[in-house]
Amino acid sequence: MIDTALSAGAVRYSDVGDIFATEPKWAQAIAAAAKPGSDSGVESLTRQRLSAAGHLVEQQVSVPGVGRVDLRIDGRLYLEIDGFAYHSSPEAFDRDRARDTAIAVRGSRRLRFSANQVLHDWRWVSDSIETMLLIPDVSTDSPRNAPEFRSVRA
Repeated sequence: MIDTALSAGAVRYSDVGDIFATEPKWAQAIAAAAKPGSDSGVESLTRQRLSAAGHLVEQQVSVPGVGRVDLRIDGRLYLEIDGFAYHSSPEAFDRDRARDTAIAVRGSRRLRFSANQVLHDWRWVSDSIETMLLIPDVSTDSPRNAPEFRSVRA
């Protein structure tokens, strides 16, 4: 993906138009939508699909206590896309769960998908993202803050 080539420094953003000048219009449109920031082609594909659906998609967002997260959707939902090659060791498995927990402890929402799920089951991935974004944010008048839900230790 062009996004990944831009992020890796293999292509300069200013050269993308020239590189695709003789390509078909559909390829030029894809090139024009390219942005640096993705660490993988699957992240690029996810960004492009979600952006096309009208979402604000930020890439490689720094989250205190967590580090960089692949994507943040509409400023509300953190999204991680995992390829098996980089997330298959026991250490990586544990690290990913620690990151998920750190995001949750911050009170933020997060989803984690495999690259295979993004590539082969996009409808389910997209529906999951849309559903999470429909859930209202927890506010101070949430039922969870009602007296009957408060800790007896409080």
